[in-house]
Amino acid sequence: MIVEDIVDTGYSLAALLALFAARGAASIETFSLLSKLSHREIEVEVQYIGFEVGDWVEGMGLDTNQSGRANPDIVKVTKI
Repeated sequence: MIVEDIVDTGYSLAALLALFAARGAASIETFSLLSKLSHREIEVEVQYIGFEVGDWVEGMGLDTNQSGRANPDIVKVTKI
């Protein structure tokens, strides 16, 4: 089971999937709280997605230009 906070370009998740497959995992399930399909650069399958989000979100550990990380909510950023 791979649990991600956000899947953006897909590179990190693809690397993890390849690593577990190379090590002989019998099955791999992927979960992500947030997914940015508009930013995807490579095809990766995410079986379970909490929310599809637009270009910029921040809060709960996610940041925009090193700010907003401490926001207790995940919010859409409209001005960068």
